Amino acid sequence: MLALGRLLAFVLVTLVLIPVQLVMCRLPGRAPFWITKFYHRFCCRLFGIRRIVRGRRKLPKGMPRLIVVNHLSYLDITVLGSLLPASFIAKSEIASWPLFGLLAKLQKSLFVKRSSGQTAQQLQDMRARFHNGDTLILFAEGTSGDGTRLLPFKSSLFGIINMLDDQPLVVQPVVISYVACNGIPVGRNELPNLAWYGDMDILSHGWKMLKIGRIQVLIDFLDPMTVQASDNRKRISERCFEVMRQTYEQNVRRWSAVDGIPRRPRSLRQRLSRQPAEDGSHQDQAAA
Repeated sequence: MLALGRLLAFVLVTLVLIPVQLVMCRLPGRAPFWITKFYHRFCCRLFGIRRIVRGRRKLPKGMPRLIVVNHLSYLDITVLGSLLPASFIAKSEIASWPLFGLLAKLQKSLFVKRSSGQTAQQLQDMRARFHNGDTLILFAEGTSGDGTRLLPFKSSLFGIINMLDDQPLVVQPVVISYVACNGIPVGRNELPNLAWYGDMDILSHGWKMLKIGRIQVLIDFLDPMTVQASDNRKRISERCFEVMRQTYEQNVRRWSAVDGIPRRPRSLRQRLSRQPAEDGSHQDQAAA
């Protein structure tokens, strides 16, 4: 009943808000993101997603930013969309998906093709968005992983760095870690219920996800870096990968089950309260 109720509520609210967002997309500025942010926050609450945010999330208005993030699940879009007024850099195939393709377009996603002949035009499109002060979110692995580790980053889309002219760009690594289901730390056995990868069927996987009562996800906003057109894109990619890999591995060690036996944390707040003392980062807990 829980899964069915969630599915019906999701479909109903989505169908109601689509016409509203179609109108909002015609308005200038950041107006289109008002509805999408509300929509993703509603989905987080509906799906029982509790977001725990650490690090510096907000930057001065009008400052273009490229969010570089790891990718585990379609839930990543809802989690990030509930926190940031931003657009996603998505594979061109997604544009033709039923419903989800339309939702991606309504979030002003930038669809890219993997063929090298399209790269120049795509980078020009990203350049125009950054000149408007937009925030774009890049899943740097190029695909979703199984959650056990970060996959190697694809540095080709970091080529936007070399097309910025004199405009600086903020590149901020962000790490998403699904740490607990119903208060029990996520281990290797539970990861396939959250991570969507390989040849998994999205419908059957989504139905299993809807049956999960509560999902706790940790979002680490790491230190942003300001880059110039003269910076080497591959070095920026490698730098992002290294700091994100270290953070993700720390999160996995802290939350994963020991010897395959799930262990319940004494308190979510108690466990997280230790983190600032270890890495000096700011902690902010977002409402689910």
